This record gives sequence, C-alpha cells and structure tokens, in this order.
Amino acid sequence: MESPTLEKNLRDFVGRRIDDLANTETALGVMFTPDAIALLKEKANEQIAPVAHHLTEIAAAERTRNQIGGLIK
Repeated sequence: MESPTLEKNLRDFVGRRIDDLANTETALGVMFTPDAIALLKEKANEQIAPVAHHLTEIAAAERTRNQIGGLIK
C-alpha cells in the first residue's frame, strides 16, 4: 500500500472514531482513564488557546469593526 493511501485510510479511520466519540452519550470519565482525560484536555487547550487569541485579534481589528458597523447601518 502506498504511503498516501495508508495516510488517507488512517485519517478516515481516526475521523470516524472521533465522530463516534463526539456522538456518544457515554461520559468521557467512563471511557478513558484520568491520565488519558488529562492528556486530551491538555492537547485541546494547546489547540484552542491560539485559535481564541487569533479570533480576538480579528474581532478587535479596526477593519472588522468597520465592516460590522457597515452591516448594522
């Protein structure tokens, strides 16, 4: 199997598993160990903080405020 094909198959598999987890009613505390939950939270925070910072910069930019003001008028 070629590397790009293997990579695509792995991404598809992981994507489906994440969708399964996101749509389950089972609490994470039941599915994962405390260490695994701490790791998941840490990784999520590493991803969320930069995105939130970037969105804040966009929202505070003068150009954004002007565009919003133009839409409101």
